[in-house]
Amino acid sequence: MMTYHYHASPARAQGWQSHIYERLAREAIAGRGLIGGLRVEPELGTPVRGGLPATIARGTADGWALSGTKIYSTGSTGLDWFSVWAKTDEDNPRVGNFLVRSDSLGITIEPVWDQLGMRATVSHAVHLADTPTPFDHAVDICRPEQRAAGAGDPSLAIWNALSISTIYDGVARATRDWLRAYLNDRMPTNLAASLATLPRVQEKFGGIQYYQISHDRQCDQGGGDRAGTDRQSGGSAGRIRWSGIIGTFCAAASTRHRAIQY
Repeated sequence: MMTYHYHASPARAQGWQSHIYERLAREAIAGRGLIGGLRVEPELGTPVRGGLPATIARGTADGWALSGTKIYSTGSTGLDWFSVWAKTDEDNPRVGNFLVRSDSLGITIEPVWDQLGMRATVSHAVHLADTPTPFDHAVDICRPEQRAAGAGDPSLAIWNALSISTIYDGVARATRDWLRAYLNDRMPTNLAASLATLPRVQEKFGGIQYYQISHDRQCDQGGGDRAGTDRQSGGSAGRIRWSGIIGTFCAAASTRHRAIQY
């Protein structure tokens, strides 16, 4: 999903040097070129609320040498590229993303991520020790005040919400399909029919379908927003992210709870 995010903004393709973006795009078409953002740090936390990162990029004769630690580095062991949020060592530092090959020298991945149910994200700590990257791989660095003043691309909020929602949607649909099979197959001896024949169960399952259809409509609307037919990106992104998802799982849990009583 993060790789899709990096290719979602025309501004990014226009702002990065063409040979760098073309390389990443060709790698993505070939099925690789996986990029992950390394932004969160032990001291700073997420940079969303501002502040300068502790990770520093020092200028060298051949490019940059990055040193620092990033945590919650989703996809760490499976990525081809790290987009490292760092500051330069200049008197008036610039801050931004530095593209670094994941097999570069000076990178150590510490396997600290062992969260129940999310182990597959391998969101380990990544340590960089004078890790080299070329000059032109500082793809979007600028003064902090310039970044704060920039308007950004509002459509990225829609893109992010749609990407995350497709994952939630897949889980919700799989849950619904499993439940449908269970309700049709389960035939308690005191009922002499499947649970799917019970009006109350049918009502609950219909609620799941209602939430699913509602979510589909929100995603369709969000797709229109992303295409530029509606610029209310922030509000639409919030609706997409949550519409139908909580309701779907609540309805599924409620129906399952009722079903196991039989």
